[in-house]
Amino acid sequence: MKDKYLKEIRILLGLYDITRAEIDDIINDYSQMYDDGRERGLTDAEIIDYLGKPQKIVDELSENYQLCDNNKSRHHHRHSNKIIALMPFLCVIVFFILGRYGYYHPGWVVFLLIPVSGIIFGMSGKNKTHMLTALSPFLVTGIYLIIGFVTHIWHPTWLVFLAVPVIAILNSGKTMRPIETITALSPFVAVTVFFILGNFGYWNPGWLVFMLIPMIGILNMKNKARAFWFEMTFIVAIGVYLYCGYALGRWDYGALAFLLPVIYGVLINDFNIDFFKHDLAVKITAIIAIAIYFVGGIFFNSWGYLWLIFLLVPVVAIIVKGPRKNWFVALSPFIATTIFFVLGYFCDLWTISWLAFLLIPIAGILNK
Repeated sequence: MKDKYLKEIRILLGLYDITRAEIDDIINDYSQMYDDGRERGLTDAEIIDYLGKPQKIVDELSENYQLCDNNKSRHHHRHSNKIIALMPFLCVIVFFILGRYGYYHPGWVVFLLIPVSGIIFGMSGKNKTHMLTALSPFLVTGIYLIIGFVTHIWHPTWLVFLAVPVIAILNSGKTMRPIETITALSPFVAVTVFFILGNFGYWNPGWLVFMLIPMIGILNMKNKARAFWFEMTFIVAIGVYLYCGYALGRWDYGALAFLLPVIYGVLINDFNIDFFKHDLAVKITAIIAIAIYFVGGIFFNSWGYLWLIFLLVPVVAIIVKGPRKNWFVALSPFIATTIFFVLGYFCDLWTISWLAFLLIPIAGILNK
């Protein structure tokens, strides 16, 4: 059923002026969502009803595409390719003109127009939603550099880079329910608030904002009574933690309160503790990461940087479960984030450490 469903989508997309790479990306996305539905226990009919019929999907995706017109398409591509090919030379000319007047720095930023022009003219006439997602890394980089050069505030201004995945999530809203969109956005909101609080010296208890992630995730539970009591365990745990910390000065004892939501989750079978499945490495990594984070934070006051340990969880999951040919691409955001923060936090190199994020598009290009 899945193969037939995806094949029909592919055939319908082939009627539009869409590149094969774009069609492959769309098919891969729907294949993953179909598999996610199966993991949730949905039947094929329920999955198709949730995702939508192939014709409906293509009608929505093709809003800003045109039906194939070979002559028109070839003319358009020739025109666009000329502009894309000329852009590097135009950028060099502009760069040296600016340099002639002493603006080599930050005049080099004009070179960002090369990939930007490739996206704009390469995707011209196609889905504007995809174009915005593709442009977001370069737009955000420009905003970050402008703010940095003008105000010399590089940290925590780098948080603007979180807008890249946020834009991608918002642009996928047609295939996600509102609560799923909010759940997907919650990690980025939590990270932003955490660093803003940390910048004012509140690494602890500022890390509690990460509790928003599971608390919002709980709202997806179908059993509302269980969801309510699950939320209450987090609220009680947070209250006990703050009381022990501020009133008794024992943050370590307060941290034990977070065993309450864990125990409740086990009792209602929301936490499936099975150490004989293929994701054993992921579970062990998560447990070790939590232990290291709290031990390091409580005894060495390392809340400000030890959060990086949690990046090991998705990294191990990708290595264990992901296709090997896509490892580099999938791991690049986590590698880039680690390099960026380590260089910035420990070496005060915020002004250049942002270059680590260029590893993400480089990985994508090399993978293709």
